[in-house]
Amino acid sequence: MHLPHLQLGLIMRIFAEETASEGAKVPSEFVYESFENVVVSHGFQASKSTAMINKQDLTAFVEESLQDTGNFLVDVRVTPDNNVTVEIDNPEGVDIDTCASLTRKIEARFNRDEDDYELEVGSAGLTSPFKVRGQYVKNVGNPVEVLTKDGRKIRGVLSQVDGDAENIEFTLLVPKKIKEPGKKKPVMVDEPVALKASECKSVKYSFDFK
Repeated sequence: MHLPHLQLGLIMRIFAEETASEGAKVPSEFVYESFENVVVSHGFQASKSTAMINKQDLTAFVEESLQDTGNFLVDVRVTPDNNVTVEIDNPEGVDIDTCASLTRKIEARFNRDEDDYELEVGSAGLTSPFKVRGQYVKNVGNPVEVLTKDGRKIRGVLSQVDGDAENIEFTLLVPKKIKEPGKKKPVMVDEPVALKASECKSVKYSFDFK
């Protein structure tokens, strides 16, 4: 029987009070039965000892399961109370059947009776900040909004992605007014701006870019 420490302390106090009249020497069988009676009669419940699902193992399994599917892993989150969230993405978008299929594979691999986890598998939100290189590649040609770590907000069209998964580099085409020689009015041109993901607080798809 496993009981939280706060419950155990209270149970011991009640047990001492209820058995005090029985004398100092009592059979061990009486002590055990009386202790269990206190637990049951006062509504205490034993806590369920559960294993924490291994995030590293889960991540490796999901990545293996997504190979050759066109889908890619965006994020895996496991909370202290074993709520598991798996985010995936695809250049063409993620459908419900894909999420359901991956859910079944995870549940077949990681026994819920042993790990006692809650699982949610879904696609990364359209306006959620990019977390992996695949999301940058997916959005080439799309308008994005960048917030740099030094406080700049830059909007432009994502035109190019370079670097690897650990060192993502990308280029935006940012509209800019310039005055050309011999012309009275300034004209709009797309100025390339090179950035690194490590320099940015967030990069995400932009709905309101003009």
